[in-house]
Amino acid sequence: MGSSGGDALVRGKKIDAIKSDINKLIYALNKSDQDPEAFRTAENSEPIDPPKLKFIGIQDQVVNVEVINATHLTQRMGTTGAEVFLAVATFTLTEHDNIKFVNLIFSEGDHAAPGLYSRGQFLRSWKVRE
Repeated sequence: MGSSGGDALVRGKKIDAIKSDINKLIYALNKSDQDPEAFRTAENSEPIDPPKLKFIGIQDQVVNVEVINATHLTQRMGTTGAEVFLAVATFTLTEHDNIKFVNLIFSEGDHAAPGLYSRGQFLRSWKVRE
């Protein structure tokens, strides 16, 4: 888990160029401009691909995203890996001027829970560096 003593999230150099476009932010997080559905693991199969985000919509200051391959997030990445994923998704999507919260939609597992996330939830554990 991150600690106030040293673990950091590093803000990407290209974030300023894409932060006004929520789809580009999601593409950056997914490391792909393909439809995230293309990565969905078949039901009753072990997830091969890491989790991807699927844009659902924006309501007020909340972006709603579904986590595709959430079993990978909740069962295979460990607690620290899951926390990093949630923190990176939250910090990246809240770079958008109109977004203050990220609603991550997925089934709860051992290492991660769905819900509404904000930067403040991670600032005790993680530093953010430019």
